[in-house]
Amino acid sequence: MDHPGPHRPIVTANTDNRIVSVLLGASFLGVLVALGLLSGEIVSTRPKHIFALVFVIIVGLLVMRRPLLGVAFAAASDASVSYISGLTRFPPRVYLSVLVTLLSIGPILRLLRQEQWVRRVFAFCLAFTVLIVLVDTGHAHTDVLRRTLARRVAPILLALCMCAHMRSVRDAKLVLVFLLGASLISALVGIFQYHGSATAWDMRVSLEEYTKYGAFQIDQFGWNDPTKGRVMGLASNPINFSYHMVLAASFLIPMAFSGEMRRRSRWLAAVGSIVVGIATLESLTRSAILALWVILLVVIAPALLQDLRRRGRALAALLALGLTIATIAGGYATLSSNVMSQRARFGSIMQDQTRPALFKAAIRVIASHPLGVGTSRTPEVIARNPTLYTDATNTDVLKTQVSHNYLINAAAFWGILGFLFAGGFFIILLRSGYTLRRKRLLLPEPMRWLPMATFAFVAGYITHSSFHNQGPFFGDVTSWYYIGILIAARTLVKAQLRPVQGE
Repeated sequence: MDHPGPHRPIVTANTDNRIVSVLLGASFLGVLVALGLLSGEIVSTRPKHIFALVFVIIVGLLVMRRPLLGVAFAAASDASVSYISGLTRFPPRVYLSVLVTLLSIGPILRLLRQEQWVRRVFAFCLAFTVLIVLVDTGHAHTDVLRRTLARRVAPILLALCMCAHMRSVRDAKLVLVFLLGASLISALVGIFQYHGSATAWDMRVSLEEYTKYGAFQIDQFGWNDPTKGRVMGLASNPINFSYHMVLAASFLIPMAFSGEMRRRSRWLAAVGSIVVGIATLESLTRSAILALWVILLVVIAPALLQDLRRRGRALAALLALGLTIATIAGGYATLSSNVMSQRARFGSIMQDQTRPALFKAAIRVIASHPLGVGTSRTPEVIARNPTLYTDATNTDVLKTQVSHNYLINAAAFWGILGFLFAGGFFIILLRSGYTLRRKRLLLPEPMRWLPMATFAFVAGYITHSSFHNQGPFFGDVTSWYYIGILIAARTLVKAQLRPVQGE
C-alpha cells in the first residue's frame, strides 16, 4: 500500500474545492435567512406588497440557478427604476450584488487567479474606494458606510461578478438585452413625456409609491408637470435620464455600424440608436446632445478616413454625420428659442449657476485643500468663507451646488490623489480598448464592435460628465454595467485562445 512520503502533498487540489463548497453552503444558508427575515417584514408591515414579495422570491430562485441573471436584473433596474427601494433605503442593486457575490465566490476566486489584468483593475477600484472612505471619515462625513456600500461597492461587485460569469457571446447578450432594453423603454417613456402624454407621466409618478420616501423626489422639483418639467423617462431625474441615454448610445451606435453582426441585429441597434438619439435631444440636456455628437464622430471617423473610396459607406457616414450636426443644432436652438421656453427656463432657473463660476470656485477649494474636503462638501467649505473662493456677488448657488464637473469634483472631494485615480480609470479603459483593437479578430464575431464601443464610451462619458457631477465613483452606478462588459471583453479574448480542456 502506498503511503504519503515526505515529498507527497497530503493536501490535494481538491482542498480548494472543499473550502469553496463550505463557503457556498454557508452563503446559501445566509441568503435563506435574509430572505426569510425580509419576507416577514414585508408581509407584516405592508400586506398589499405580497405580489412584490412573490416577484422577489422568483427573482431570487432564478439568480440562484444562474447568477448572471442577478447582474442582468440589477442592470435593468439601475438603467430605469433604481430609486425603487421598498421598505429600506437600499436600491435593488445592493441586495442583488450581495446575493450574486455570495453565489460567485468560486468563479471570482478563479478569475482573480487566472486573469492578472482583471485583478489589477479591481485592485485599482478597491484602492480608490478605500481612499474615498478614508477622506470622508476624516472629515466626519455622515452616512459614509451606507453610501459607499450602495453607490460604489455594490456596482463594483456586480461588475466583478459579470467578469467572472461572462464566458460567451450568449452571456454577454443576456446582460445587454436587459441593460439596453430597460434603457430603450425608459427612452420611449421620455419621448412620450416630452409630447405631453399624461399616461407616460402617470407611469413614472406611480413608481414613487414603491420608494421609502414616497413621491418626494418628483414633487420637490415639480418635474411631474407635463407642461413645465423636463422629461426623465423612468429615471429618478432628468440628469440621470441623460446619463442613461449617453451610456446606451455609446454601445448601440457602434453596434449599428458593426460589419460582423447579423443584419437583423444591426437594424435593431440602428432603431435603438434613433430612439435614444431622439430621447437625448428631447431631454434638453445640452451636454448629453454634445456627447451624442462626440460618440457618433468617434464611430464614424474611421469610416470616413478609411473607406472614402467605397462610395456607399462614405455616403452613409456623411449622412449620419449630417444628421448628428442637425441634432446638435436643433438641441441648442430648442434650448435657446421661445418654442419650449417653459421647459428650457425651468432647467436654468438659477441664473447665477454658471459652469465657469462653479469651476472656478471648486478649483480654488482644491488649491486650499489639496487633500480633499470630503464627498459633496465643497459648498459647505465655500459657505464658510465665500469671498475667498468666489468673486460672484450672489453666492447662494455656489453655497449649495458642487462644480458640475466629475473630474474637478474628484479633486475637490478626495484631493489630488482622487483626481489621479478618477482620470487614471478612464486611461485604463482606453488602454483596454487599444488592446482589444489589436486583438479584435480574436473576439467572437458578434462582439467585434466592443473596441469601438470602448472609445465611444470614454469619449462620450467624459464629454457629458464635464458639465455634470456624476461619475463612476460618484453617483452614476449604471456606468458600471457597461464598464463590466468592457472589462469582461478581455476575458472573452483569453477564452478564444485557451485550449479546450481534455484535448
